[in-house]
Amino acid sequence: FAVYVVPRKGVLPLIRALRLVRDQIPEAHLRIAGSLAINPAYARACQRCVRELDLEDSVAFLGQLPQGQMLQEYASCATFVLPSFQETAPVAIEQAMAAGVPSVATRAGGIPWMLEEGLTGLTLPLPRFPEGDPVALSQAILRLLRDTEGAGRMGQRANDEADRRFRPEIVARRTWEVYQQVIEASR
Repeated sequence: FAVYVVPRKGVLPLIRALRLVRDQIPEAHLRIAGSLAINPAYARACQRCVRELDLEDSVAFLGQLPQGQMLQEYASCATFVLPSFQETAPVAIEQAMAAGVPSVATRAGGIPWMLEEGLTGLTLPLPRFPEGDPVALSQAILRLLRDTEGAGRMGQRANDEADRRFRPEIVARRTWEVYQQVIEASR
């Protein structure tokens, strides 16, 4: 997980999902990279949830990381999870894809446009706020953790897709094309 620790990002449902995952894969762990300072009360609630669910040995709150360290985190994870209730087109998904990591994410905002279901990641219906759907989330995570070959293929496809769609020169060219279309349409 690599975004701000705020309610709309679904960190509490993710922590609850980890409890369910660890019931089946005890060595599973969660690394949360993102600022805890934006909503300190929510960050404390997340830390309290970790203690209440006896997950202290398997959840690490890393705080805001420099870009280089963040890229190392992506490279070392088995899956990237973003259970957001609200999104635009998260850069974190692009970064995970570029690192060759399959994602599990809700269908918030532009995520369905970014991830191809079953090919570059797994997407879940947008759950009710604020409880989320820890069961569905845990099932998707378990699917990737259990099928390492399938997850590897998904990660490779994600990397290929990121290279094809999200390189800076491609994004710049597409942005320029959109502006050109808007200018032409306004004439």
